[in-house]
Amino acid sequence: MNRTMSAQPESSGPSITLADIYYTLFRHKWKILVLTAFGLGLGAAIYYTAPKVYRSNARLVIRYIQEEKMVGTSDQIKTPGGRGDTSIASEIAILKSLDVSKIVADAVGPEKVLGDAKPENPRMAAAAIINGGLDVVVPRGSTVMDITFDHKNLAVVQPVLTEIIAAYLKQHQLIHRPGANFDDTFVQQTENLRARLAAIDEELLRTHKNLGITSLESARSYTGESINNLMREIGSAQVELAARQAVYKRLVEETQGQGAALSTEEKVGDAPVGIDPASLPVEKYRGVVERYALLKRRQQELSLSFTDASPRVKAINQQVADLEAEKKKMETEFPGLIAVAPTPTIPGQPASPAGTINLSLERAQISGLSVRIEALKALLAQVKADSALLDNAENAIQELERRKKRDEANYTLLSTGLEQARLREALSAGRISGISEVQSPTPPTRVVGNTSKIAAGVAAGGFFLGIVWAFIIELFLDRTIKRPSDIRRHAHLNLFLSIPAPRKRPLFGRATHRPVAALKASADGKTSEVSGSESGNTSTALAPWSPDDELQPYYAALRDRLIGFFESENLTHKPKLVALAGVGRNSGDASVAAGLAGSLSETEGGNVLFVDMTTGQGSAQQFFKGKAVGNIDDALSSKDSAQVQNNLFVVSEVGKGNHLPRALPMRFNHLIPKLKASDFDYIIFNMPPVSPISVTPRLASFMDIVLLVVESEKTDRDLVNHAKELLAESKTTVGAVLNKTKPYVPQLLQQVFASLD
Repeated sequence: MNRTMSAQPESSGPSITLADIYYTLFRHKWKILVLTAFGLGLGAAIYYTAPKVYRSNARLVIRYIQEEKMVGTSDQIKTPGGRGDTSIASEIAILKSLDVSKIVADAVGPEKVLGDAKPENPRMAAAAIINGGLDVVVPRGSTVMDITFDHKNLAVVQPVLTEIIAAYLKQHQLIHRPGANFDDTFVQQTENLRARLAAIDEELLRTHKNLGITSLESARSYTGESINNLMREIGSAQVELAARQAVYKRLVEETQGQGAALSTEEKVGDAPVGIDPASLPVEKYRGVVERYALLKRRQQELSLSFTDASPRVKAINQQVADLEAEKKKMETEFPGLIAVAPTPTIPGQPASPAGTINLSLERAQISGLSVRIEALKALLAQVKADSALLDNAENAIQELERRKKRDEANYTLLSTGLEQARLREALSAGRISGISEVQSPTPPTRVVGNTSKIAAGVAAGGFFLGIVWAFIIELFLDRTIKRPSDIRRHAHLNLFLSIPAPRKRPLFGRATHRPVAALKASADGKTSEVSGSESGNTSTALAPWSPDDELQPYYAALRDRLIGFFESENLTHKPKLVALAGVGRNSGDASVAAGLAGSLSETEGGNVLFVDMTTGQGSAQQFFKGKAVGNIDDALSSKDSAQVQNNLFVVSEVGKGNHLPRALPMRFNHLIPKLKASDFDYIIFNMPPVSPISVTPRLASFMDIVLLVVESEKTDRDLVNHAKELLAESKTTVGAVLNKTKPYVPQLLQQVFASLD
């Protein structure tokens, strides 16, 4: 028979079904419960150990906002609300500003807000805590501000929120209506301007005093006139000097032309008798008199524009006094000077009598004019120097005067606006404010919202972490075959039966199930040797097949499924060869094979030969009744040598040393005709586990069907697929039996999802 049998691939659909979810949750329920308990414990610890926080709540409604753009202008009324309105956002910004928090910290006391903390800047630290605990919520489309304040100190919460509202209302007035708060802003600005004006006046007075002037305009006018006058006098003196020099030259020429000798009296004029004019310092005296006359005239001019405290007036007074002293000294020492050298007219003094003009007098006049010109030039240089000083100081004086005019204008404006603001404040003292308190700060209540959310989140996190961990294990880490659906989903094999794992021995009382491989000997008390494994020999006392075994209904069900399969495939020949082989170690294929053989022997007229081809598993010895189990040849020649009970015959195909014969496939070629000629209805072969080095894949082609026994939660899906691929070369029908399954899902749900599996 060269046909294979496999389950059809599942139709496209979700990779995880509802049955998968229930199975995963119930299979890993202890992991989920442990992580949930851990999350609950951690959440409870957070809830009970978290610091207590208290809250006070207040509400303000903003009906309108009265805003004054500048001092002296009319107020603007704005009603909050409407699309794009930013009034509420502005009020929230004012309320949550750090300036408000600082005012509240000063009012309440930083030490009350900080508690035991001792920061470097208590005021700023307290303001930061107040600002951090303040929250403002405005529902969409509403003009009501819901204000809350949280703090760990029960006694601080309500007073702080009360001060916050008071400070906010004050800041609101300062920002929107500055005229109503003139005491803090405009009065200070007015005082600052008044102080600046006083400082400017003092600076101007000090500058004028240092320059010796009363005003910049008069000083500038005087210096201009003085320069012009001095230049005219210098010009006149230079013209007169040129004229006298010409006269003197003429006189000298005429005197030399006449050749007449002049007497001493004629040359010197009316000099007193007995005084030699040549011995008198006439030239020096005339120079002193000329300078004295000029400085005296300059002194009278300066007194008209400058005060006696002016440096220039003081300097010229000193020069006049010095020349006058020198003049008197010379007149005292040389009394004849007054007669010989007539002095020019000095302002305020009578003119001296004119002397006789002669050559000496002309020379003296010329000398005096030269001295006068030099003195005028010196005065002109001094006046120009004074003018330069005025030029240097003019910019500073003009800047001070401009600042004074500007500050005077600002001072006038502020004073007027301040008076208007005071008047308006007095008239509107009883006006109702646009912000009203809907709810005053409530008594403090404990805030459990955040702590409860965190604790609940941690508790729920443990539960969800357990679920996620369970699905990670189920979908990615654990790749074993666990459920009947895994056989169809991952191995694509036809599942004949799912056998549950035997129940464990209770702590007290007798066990309800005795594993086949561990059953004691039957009532006759006889034991037998068990064929040893490849790694050594073992001996175990075994009991014969027991129809009272708790897994007997499952073996019967497997028998019925197998018979139904033969009928559906129209396999009527006898005997029918059935092989059972495990996938991996300890899959329990021996118990399943023995149970199937025993169940088939109970059918009417069914002769069953059970061939044990395993080494050391002891499958055949469980039916032993006191005599050695023979081989197939013995059973074919004499069935009595292999009979263990009615219609059931057991043999073992193990060579010397408990090893399978190396030429076993060739032997099967000779045995098959004999087996087919025998009167057995079923021949059950318990073969070694499927692997690349076992004989099972090579002998599978002789079988009508091969059933792979897969141990639930132990056999990897890749190992099952590999075994399927090894058996695929034999072209025989391959089915599967899932052994030792565990019913994690409750019976009720298991029945509901039975169809899904």
